[in-house]
Amino acid sequence: MPAPQLPGVQGVSDLHVWALKPGIPLLAAHVVLADGADGGAVLDDATSYCRSAGIECADPCLEP
Repeated sequence: MPAPQLPGVQGVSDLHVWALKPGIPLLAAHVVLADGADGGAVLDDATSYCRSAGIECADPCLEP
C-alpha cells in the first residue's frame, strides 16, 4: 500500500513499526503539522489510514 498524502501533514519523523506477536502490528510516529492544519482531523485521518493498512494499534503524535 503506497504512503498517502494526508491533508495537513508536512512530514513524519520517528516512525516505528513493530509486532508484539505475528499478526499484531503496532505503529508510533511523530506527525509534523502543516501551517494552519486541524490537528484533530489529521489524527483522525492518520489513524484511519493505519487501520486500512491493517494496523489497529497506532499512536501518531502531533508536532507543531
